[in-house]
Amino acid sequence: SSRDRRERKRAQMSKEVIHIHTEEDFRAQIASGVAVVDFFATWCGPCKAIAPQYVQMASSYPTVKFLKVDVDALKGLAHEYGIRAMPTFKFFRNGKVQTEVKGANIQGVEQTLYVQKQAYEDSALLPQDSKVVLHSLTNANFNGKVGTIVGYTTNYERYIVSIDMGDGKTKKAGMKASKLRQILDLQVKDSNGKKTIISFASAEWDDDKTLYEVTEIKSKKSTMVSKSELVIPKNSRVKVSGLKSDSSRNGQLVKIHDYVKDADRYIVEFGDGKKAKLKVSNLTLA
Repeated sequence: SSRDRRERKRAQMSKEVIHIHTEEDFRAQIASGVAVVDFFATWCGPCKAIAPQYVQMASSYPTVKFLKVDVDALKGLAHEYGIRAMPTFKFFRNGKVQTEVKGANIQGVEQTLYVQKQAYEDSALLPQDSKVVLHSLTNANFNGKVGTIVGYTTNYERYIVSIDMGDGKTKKAGMKASKLRQILDLQVKDSNGKKTIISFASAEWDDDKTLYEVTEIKSKKSTMVSKSELVIPKNSRVKVSGLKSDSSRNGQLVKIHDYVKDADRYIVEFGDGKKAKLKVSNLTLA
């Protein structure tokens, strides 16, 4: 509703706690990233006591969504999540509930939140200090420049990037993930399994050619390789696509844990903590 949109926008600007008014808005809010939800009642004394601390905590965690749900106004959600005591705090990662804290235990809430935040960022975001190359920006002067990830903001879904402007100068800017490519040491293998290392390089996927264009950043030299020829490095982040059994996972960024040679599958971890073995055809370097 327009009321929900106005409240979301105000909360994003000031990092306030977002009061949920509809089930639709609730599901939209928890769908991506990390969210903590305070299931409360207006008549609940402990709920009122902890409320100011919850608001204060929100200002300390800009990458987390802080929500409040009135259990009497949204009885369907309270029933769905088994809320029997107030306040109850539920923690979500990419729409999946992870754990809960019951009662007005603000220390428990913050400790649990810290763990969930770290786990999400370790799997579903480009890591801090990652090197990236900028591309497809309206200001073409920035395209091709190298940057370093220094932060992330969930509200605007932007990475904070320190861009190398040359001559020892840097500039910080908020960038969409779609405008960044990881810079990695990549391995390309031939038909005989022999591997060639291309250091400090990025890989751009071409849907039309169904090939990667692997570019060495310093020399600008490019090589076209197939998905089967490119070895995806451990700890790199890839985008998932083409899953039929769980299509809701398509489009998510995941962390590469390992490669199982016998099964020809990569072990990946999603932002909600689930691990899976996926074919290389379902993964694209971000």
